[in-house]
Amino acid sequence: MPKYSAILALILLAVPITIANPSASVLIDLIRSGHLEEARHQLQQYSDGLSDKNPLLYAQALIESDGNKSFQLLSTAAGAEVSPEFQHEERYLMALYLMTANKNSDLLSILQESSKKLDGRYRPDMLRLEGWAYSNLNSESKAERLWTLVAKENPNGDLGLWGKLDLARLLYRSKKYDAAQKLCQKLAKSKSNEIAYQALYMLSCFCLEQNQIEDAISYYNLLRDGYPESIGLDDLDDRFGRIEKTTDDQTAEKITGTIYSVQVGVFSIQENAAKMAARMKKYGESVNINQKTISDKKYYVVYVGRFLSTERAVLFRARLESAEKESFQVVAR
Repeated sequence: MPKYSAILALILLAVPITIANPSASVLIDLIRSGHLEEARHQLQQYSDGLSDKNPLLYAQALIESDGNKSFQLLSTAAGAEVSPEFQHEERYLMALYLMTANKNSDLLSILQESSKKLDGRYRPDMLRLEGWAYSNLNSESKAERLWTLVAKENPNGDLGLWGKLDLARLLYRSKKYDAAQKLCQKLAKSKSNEIAYQALYMLSCFCLEQNQIEDAISYYNLLRDGYPESIGLDDLDDRFGRIEKTTDDQTAEKITGTIYSVQVGVFSIQENAAKMAARMKKYGESVNINQKTISDKKYYVVYVGRFLSTERAVLFRARLESAEKESFQVVAR
């Protein structure tokens, strides 16, 4: 199960390490700085002397490519005669592995075993993990209690904000829509970029699921403009695209006599309008060029799409603006 090892390694490298054995400390520093081959070479030199009580097992666990073997090494290293802080780290990292492997019952066992021994440094993270385990096992009331506790115990730190973000997801899943959205709206104003962009992403998703398209697009635009590299943008593009495919195939003229399109350009040179029209055809909607005369001068307007409502036109406009990195206008025709 290499994917678990990859996820684990990313998380492990972010955790400060305090190890009594100087050889292990050197190895950990090499791993953190990306010198994996050198770390493997040094580890091989020490491997003949490894025992179950040698903290070098920890470094060996980090560098192991197989997720299951890495976890077993962590389990063995957890019994080493090392400082209490190191033992807490071992338990925490084992819990992270079990979460990525979706072994929720095993995760709860290790968390409950460690709960009485945890120091302040690991308590919020372990409480969050316990909440996720209960949530995955559909024990939502226990998850809500734990995440509320994390937020309460860490009112001014990022860990408290993460607890609130977890809680917002749970509230929405429990169909407490208003409470979930109000909480995310507050989190979207956070000074923590990681919290803010995830809150905006969640708000857009929440609105989409409730068919509040205009609000979904507004949050999407805030996310795109404020955090253009966030991974949630691609997912939202896909969600908007799926909604577009469910629209009615009847022409607007048969229903209201009005259609809505996205105006993507006004040109004084017909050739330039034709180039824009050709570029827009890849989006799968009809493309038209209309000639207009303003103050005795001819202009060529390029329209994309023929939608039944402004709502659907605005939805398509968001897709265009994301792809083209430009702003466009919805017009009635």
